[in-house]
Amino acid sequence: MPEQSPRPGPFPGWSWSRVAFLTVGVVLSGIGLVLILG
Repeated sequence: MPEQSPRPGPFPGWSWSRVAFLTVGVVLSGIGLVLILG
């Protein structure tokens, strides 16, 4: 399988943009839970 991008993401078929977007979503969700529960 040829590489589709020079820097493949940590998961097969995942681009770094998707990983970054998912990470930001998780962080924001965590902060929201802390503000609501705290």
